[in-house]
Amino acid sequence: MSKASRVGTLLMASVLLSSGCYGPFYLTRKVWEWNGQVGGKWANEVVYIVMAHIIPVYGIAGLADAVIFNSIEFWGGANPMAPTAKDGTSVQTKQIARGDDEARVSKISGPEGEQLLIEQFHKGEPSGTLRVAQINGVTTGTDAEGNVLFTAKTLEDGSVVVNDAKGIQVASHSPEDVAKLQKVALQ
Repeated sequence: MSKASRVGTLLMASVLLSSGCYGPFYLTRKVWEWNGQVGGKWANEVVYIVMAHIIPVYGIAGLADAVIFNSIEFWGGANPMAPTAKDGTSVQTKQIARGDDEARVSKISGPEGEQLLIEQFHKGEPSGTLRVAQINGVTTGTDAEGNVLFTAKTLEDGSVVVNDAKGIQVASHSPEDVAKLQKVALQ
């Protein structure tokens, strides 16, 4: 191996290791989804072989995701390859699994604001859904059918009041408690 090759390999390895991010690989997924729409299974396979081994499109997309796009997202920016709908809505999703239980957490950003959608599964079957959205300054949690489960409102002094579905106050958090919770959430 030549000196230039060793330096290039070392440089590439350090970039990959220093980014410290394992991300969603949106660009690679977009290539894969496009590949799946080419035609029948044989056409998809031929295109895959060409794009993976002859013209290394998958390799280039994976490298771009690992080094550039996932690193941007990891270090606090929005991934420029994140999917967006025609109306400007974008969705970022994470899967969490433990044994027979799984959760899919989606952050939905659009013209009307941001929402958090948490879908739970047990042995692959849906077992619960929670959607949290802020509407007119009030954070509302709803189930899959849209029934309100709770509301939370930040008051002028910085405290937060939580009400159940019937509007009965079930919790109150001082500004100091809110600051502590925010600090823990950001760690």
